[in-house]
Amino acid sequence: MRKHNWPVIAAVLLAALSRGGELCAQSAQPSAEAIAELKQQVHELQRKIEALETLDQKVKVIDRKLDADEKTQHDNALTLPVIQASKDGFFIKSPDESYQLHIGGWTQTEGRFYAGQEPSGISSTFLMRRIRPYLEGTVGQYYDFQILTDFGQGATVVQDAYTDIHYFDHYQLAAGKFKEPIGLERLQDDRYLEFPERSLASNLVPDRSIGVALHGELFDRLVEYKFSVMNGVPDNTASVDTATNSPKDFAGRLFFHPFRALGVEAAQDFGLGASGSVGDERGSTALDSFKSTFQNTFFTYKTGVFAAGERYRISPQFNYYYGPFVLYGEYVENWQALGKTALGKKKKGHKNPREFEIGRGIDNQAWELTAGYVLTGDATAYDGLQPRHDFDPAGGNWGALEVVARIDRLLVDRDAFNLGFAGPAASAREDLEWAVGLNWYLNRHVKLETAYVRNRFTLGATHNHNRPGEDGILTMLQLQF
Repeated sequence: MRKHNWPVIAAVLLAALSRGGELCAQSAQPSAEAIAELKQQVHELQRKIEALETLDQKVKVIDRKLDADEKTQHDNALTLPVIQASKDGFFIKSPDESYQLHIGGWTQTEGRFYAGQEPSGISSTFLMRRIRPYLEGTVGQYYDFQILTDFGQGATVVQDAYTDIHYFDHYQLAAGKFKEPIGLERLQDDRYLEFPERSLASNLVPDRSIGVALHGELFDRLVEYKFSVMNGVPDNTASVDTATNSPKDFAGRLFFHPFRALGVEAAQDFGLGASGSVGDERGSTALDSFKSTFQNTFFTYKTGVFAAGERYRISPQFNYYYGPFVLYGEYVENWQALGKTALGKKKKGHKNPREFEIGRGIDNQAWELTAGYVLTGDATAYDGLQPRHDFDPAGGNWGALEVVARIDRLLVDRDAFNLGFAGPAASAREDLEWAVGLNWYLNRHVKLETAYVRNRFTLGATHNHNRPGEDGILTMLQLQF
């Protein structure tokens, strides 16, 4: 608060006294005129003092108002949300960030063009492969959430919808719909894949299911773990939101970064681990069908075949990122007990002529190996590549260019055909694929992928010939925000 302006008042008094002293010096016996002049000066002085006091009161009022305004602004700053729009996305946050909302999403426009014979009834086409808006954030500091939907290919699917409780960074609990912790490439976000479509190995692992999971990182990020209890779903699907039978899947994954503690820079992002599941699946809706890289079904079980019990999955895996280089691979083995129905002779008193036959388990296998190198020298990572220079032809910058290559194989158990669960005329036993591609990262948000893909099948056609191969080009333009 401001005080009286005493220096100004003192200056005025001194001036008056000085003037009075001069007059006194001129005449020891002041005249009536001199006395009147002194009275006039005293009167003027009193008027100025009163004006200064009035001004001081006004300044005090203004100071109090400014203090009140500052306090109001401070109080508002503690309650008003922070709205942010930047290259990192769109956010609404509370000042202490205990409440946050992130609005994002991505679209992927894909092109599939066959170089040779087109599969029967299938044409080269453009399609909206994925349209995925999402909401994610934090409520009350310790409760994260994500809601991810997909409107691609003319269907609406809830991909993710879960809550993650994290009072402790090392031990977090997730509940809802999310990816089962099995596989390697399956667990990577679609936005960060090296190719427009995942490898054949992803046919043998689940996508999303509903359940609960304990997860976290231990020993300064040397170990990642996730253990879950899930409903259990057919492999390679995210559209099943209810359980088809009472038993549950027990799935888990351990992944190690063994060289992080040694401080060896070249090996910091080398990881290896294993994942798997144990469950009991029953019914025809629990069965899988396998798709080629062009997403055409090349294997399906016969009508009347159903899941009849235990299902096991195991997947050892590794990945390695160093500067512009990436290399990763995985192996998947999937064992499922099957049964089938067969028409029998109707016996007296029996209304249903069908008989159930339980066969042995079918053991399907797949593997993949993928490598990539960024020609422009930009560093790649598990969560995507961010070019050092965004595409700007006027400035001579062209983003980042990456070459990629992959080889993978899916092999169906021979007994699936020997025991009559599948027919060699309709289903192929093997798909062997290789692919090469070029990825252009215009910036963090826009990516164009182009790949030449070749699939070769064993069995799966009439007239004692193998299913025709699928050769062609896959393209994908991605925009994420």
